Amino acid sequence: MEANLKRKDEVIEHLPEGIKEKVEENGDSASLDESEIKKLPWSFPKPYIIEAWHTFILSGFATKLPKDTLLKMHKAYDNIHSINFLGDISVSLFQILSQQNRLDSDTNITFDKFCRTGTLAQQFISRKQSKQVIEELKKLLK
Repeated sequence: MEANLKRKDEVIEHLPEGIKEKVEENGDSASLDESEIKKLPWSFPKPYIIEAWHTFILSGFATKLPKDTLLKMHKAYDNIHSINFLGDISVSLFQILSQQNRLDSDTNITFDKFCRTGTLAQQFISRKQSKQVIEELKKLLK
């Protein structure tokens, strides 16, 4: 979870000036206007690590956590799964956009926006969730 958090921090810290604050403030990338979206590069994040979660569940140790902590951890990893899924979709959309296609221009514009912002809001949400879970787990280990 800490390795994933480090990657999310790097993504967020490298956002263009003002965009990070706006997305954090509003909680989603839908608040960005056209000029701000155009400043963002297309994003095709490599998958975040989820193997530790699978191992943790299969080991049976999950039952030893307080129910609230386990639920928060589950939500955090569910969000990571969503980021991975959206990242995969971005690759497919990029392939469509990089070739001549018969889609109307509005659809191509929407695909372009998704390739720029598709995982952005999820990374902000997941970052916050991961920080909370990591702090709770550290308290439990003391």
